[in-house]
Amino acid sequence: MAKIITVTANTATDLFIEIESLTASDNILAKSSVDFACGKGINVAKAIESLNNPVSCLGFAGINR
Repeated sequence: MAKIITVTANTATDLFIEIESLTASDNILAKSSVDFACGKGINVAKAIESLNNPVSCLGFAGINR
């Protein structure tokens, strides 16, 4: 099968934070965290890859947070 290329004009990152419990306090400590690329084109590329098809994803990157 031919390689599919997706283009994402509006790339972003999602940040997931795992915590022990959520309480009303000044500080909440993260148990772990992970961030990953997202955006419609990137999500489509992930879906295509999950079907074992070759895929490349193109997008734009900016300044780190």
